Amino acid sequence: MKVLKWFLGMIASILVAIIVLTFIYNHIVKSNLVKYENDVHKNWTELFTSSTERLIPLESYLVNDSTIYGEVLKNSNTRNQYKDKCSEEYVYLEYELNKSLIAFLDSLDMSSEKNFLLKEEFIRSSSKLNKLAKTYNQSVFVYNSYMYQFPNIIIAKRNNFKIKEQFTIKYGAENKDPILQKQEMIESMRKVVDDNI
Repeated sequence: MKVLKWFLGMIASILVAIIVLTFIYNHIVKSNLVKYENDVHKNWTELFTSSTERLIPLESYLVNDSTIYGEVLKNSNTRNQYKDKCSEEYVYLEYELNKSLIAFLDSLDMSSEKNFLLKEEFIRSSSKLNKLAKTYNQSVFVYNSYMYQFPNIIIAKRNNFKIKEQFTIKYGAENKDPILQKQEMIESMRKVVDDNI
């Protein structure tokens, strides 16, 4: 009888320990996810704000070119819906604007000081934005990687944590269409999975 009581006591102690450790682990994972999500949001806010501010000095230069000015206005009018998080649509919007700005700047006569200064400002702001995008992408990588570890993924899904979108273009450089690029990557991954089944 003593052995049975001892055995039941041990099982009860082990169950209590498992429940307590599960609760502690759950709390730690949720805290880390919140911390990493806050880092992503902070870095996104910096990137979004800087990408918005770069348009202000450009608008006065571009008002005489209706094509590029229309692209800037379209970007300015729709971008605020993306201020809280990166999305495929926002990346595409920035891709289109970046492509238009590059084409516009390449068409300018660089012997004009005004045009030269405009291109210098574009290069400077592109460099700054690329550094901010790199920081943002690193924070997204940390968050997504942590979230997809087992058993963190279970805790994340139960608490409505969602995967974060990478910012996939480089400012001031020719880029591949980000939507096509993503589709190609998915197709490539499917092919790898199909080949290994």
